[in-house]
Amino acid sequence: MMMTRVMIFAQQKKFDEAIKAADEAKAFAPDSRMAAGIEDFKARLEAGKKQDGEAK
Repeated sequence: MMMTRVMIFAQQKKFDEAIKAADEAKAFAPDSRMAAGIEDFKARLEAGKKQDGEAK
């Protein structure tokens, strides 16, 4: 449920907001099995942010 916000922001190319939402989702349950997946997705958001910045 928490990752829904991340996905919405990512689709809108609001990468800073998506990264912040990912951090909030991980903080909600840092020891869950989803935490590693959230970190992986956060890395993809960072790459998307960088790529989007280079395209402008």
